[in-house]
Amino acid sequence: NQRYTTGSGSGQATGVVTAATLGVTAASETAITADEVIDLQHSVDPAYRNDAQFMCNDSIVKYLRKLKDANDGQYLWQSGMQAGVPDSLYGSTLVVNQDMSSTITAEDKTLLYGQLSKYKIRRVNGFRMYRLTERYRDTDQDGFMMLLREDGNLLDAGTAPVKFLQQKAAA
Repeated sequence: NQRYTTGSGSGQATGVVTAATLGVTAASETAITADEVIDLQHSVDPAYRNDAQFMCNDSIVKYLRKLKDANDGQYLWQSGMQAGVPDSLYGSTLVVNQDMSSTITAEDKTLLYGQLSKYKIRRVNGFRMYRLTERYRDTDQDGFMMLLREDGNLLDAGTAPVKFLQQKAAA
């Protein structure tokens, strides 16, 4: 999951955070506002907003759950109180991914939004497993080696279906 989330694309899968494009830069190094969450949603092309999802670390979910409406002091978070109904933020479901940034610090990519289904993982053939008996015979053990070819990347076609909110750079 870590490589499919933040992988560099060099010798490993290109992670969804790495492949996403900048949607919004937060005004603060250490805070996210409700307006910035809305701006992130609207930075994604309307064609990709149907069934779009947010993705972030659970500590960011905790932060977002505490955001309140400036006028009424009402929480913005809408809990899915019924079985099978997920929690939502501004009408979009939220996916928790512990391999995303858990802090709100300068230049962190703290929140993703868009068509997460556009991220594809490809596995070529099945995996191959080898039993290595001779190599470990001195210690009366068997070794096993498994090979698997796979990769991951965001299908983009120049339309940026997934964007991220990035914290302001340190001053």
